[in-house]
Amino acid sequence: MIRLSSLLTRVGIRTGSKLKAPSTRSSIIPSVRTFSSEVAAEDAVAKPVKAPKYKEAKVGNLRQDGSTMRWYKAASVEPFKRANESGYLVLLDGRVIKTPKDNRLLLPTKELALAIAAEWEMQGKNILPAEMPLMTLAATALDQVPERRGVVVDSLMSHLKTDSVCIREEDERVAERQAALHDPLIKWFSSFFKLPPVQVTQLFAPASYPPETMHGLQWLLFQQDDWTLAGLDSLTHNTKSLILSLALWHGAISLEDGIKAARVEEDWSVDQYGEVPGGHDVDRVNNTVKISAATVFLHLLPPPPPPKLG
Repeated sequence: MIRLSSLLTRVGIRTGSKLKAPSTRSSIIPSVRTFSSEVAAEDAVAKPVKAPKYKEAKVGNLRQDGSTMRWYKAASVEPFKRANESGYLVLLDGRVIKTPKDNRLLLPTKELALAIAAEWEMQGKNILPAEMPLMTLAATALDQVPERRGVVVDSLMSHLKTDSVCIREEDERVAERQAALHDPLIKWFSSFFKLPPVQVTQLFAPASYPPETMHGLQWLLFQQDDWTLAGLDSLTHNTKSLILSLALWHGAISLEDGIKAARVEEDWSVDQYGEVPGGHDVDRVNNTVKISAATVFLHLLPPPPPPKLG
């Protein structure tokens, strides 16, 4: 089977220090679909599963330290349809993956299923959950978001009041770099969602928005499915910005520029005072992987509809 690294290289994720990302959603999806056709050509996609004749592969007891031995030979994807359910299953040696909360891993798109199957396929002698960020996000969407939708939306909305792209440091040198990377995002946000101009603020001074803006964005987020909320929640947590996360989701900014915008303060500090080996470099790689994975996860879902704030 084609490795996940092959797909992620095409769509912009690399584990090294260099990151080359496509500029828009339209440039990400063709890469995934090319990957999809290549995997299909290698017989990774089989005939539809005929319910209920299939066995299960429960993965809730995987050890996070990577000490769980690989017990399967191959991962594959199969289309599935039964009653009101349809989508794509990821199989390990023909067994349907069950999430830690015993939900069937039924994915909404073929592209996402193939990418997650590739994560399982690329595992070595031992299974490393940390190297399966898309699987982690899918399990979150199935196991956690349905019971916590209100909490997730409230968390996303709380980021807006202290959104990193709307905050300027007192140091003018940092503020200039922030403005260069963040001002275009602020303008896009106001224009795309047809909102009043967003005001920047100083550190630790929460931003203020008209009630209709807050209610409209909250309504918009509640309209999203569990998959989208899981991706946006992870992305916002790691970028510290709902505005930047929405821009990455809608393809208004490239993945590479999005990571720069999320790390402007940290990168400025490294430029000024140097990098601490084992500290700054590790943090940068971890942050890059998490932001990249959440962005790709969102772009493997159906495209977002035009925004309607209530």
